[in-house]
Amino acid sequence: MEQLHEGHRQRMFERLMKHPDSLNDHEILEILLYFSIPRVNTNELAHALLEAFGDLPRIFEGTFEQFMSVKGVGKHTATHLLCLKEIHTRLTRREAPERKAINMRSFVEIVSKKLSNLRTEVLELYCLDRKHQISFVQQFTDNKADEVGVNVWEINELIVAQKPHAVIIVHNHPTGAVEPSEQDDQFTAQIQLLCSFSNVLFYDHIIVGQGNPYSYHLSGRLEIIKGNFDIAKLLQRRNPMYKL
Repeated sequence: MEQLHEGHRQRMFERLMKHPDSLNDHEILEILLYFSIPRVNTNELAHALLEAFGDLPRIFEGTFEQFMSVKGVGKHTATHLLCLKEIHTRLTRREAPERKAINMRSFVEIVSKKLSNLRTEVLELYCLDRKHQISFVQQFTDNKADEVGVNVWEINELIVAQKPHAVIIVHNHPTGAVEPSEQDDQFTAQIQLLCSFSNVLFYDHIIVGQGNPYSYHLSGRLEIIKGNFDIAKLLQRRNPMYKL
């Protein structure tokens, strides 16, 4: 019986990760209860809670005593639900900060101030949504003054997971010179290939040092790289047409 429950829970977890919209309210609640009731089927309790409170949002308006009044809810589960209620209350109470589309000039100024005085080299990946708002930022560093090791496949995994509309790469040269190196060009080409493969726009690769930052986009260098490292164009060159 325990193995049967484990198999069911695993299937529910997979649905949550792959197709969350397919889950009904009682199934979401059932999964939530797994964490306070580790070895018992929580389906009936999920239905009991929904019947007692009316719907899912009202559950998170309940009190400890109201939770305890539902048959099958113990102190551990009641405390768990109370904690989630408090998180829900704080999230709905908080005013969401206004997100604005980035302005490239101000963006370059901000990242320049952020990175220009660092003594170690870092690289930052900025993901943008369709409104050109920053949706995710990831920083990479080896805490070295002259290099930062970045695994392009790790960046690929981030792009696949985040599904951005566009990306901007920023890194610094602690030595001060902002002219791109051969390694910078190679890395930019690799990112362009990853972006073109995932249908993501590669807006810019910015190098920060002393003086004015270097922009692959403004210099025209990025367009050259895009012309040479676009997956669709590369495939067309090798296989212009298949007749099946």
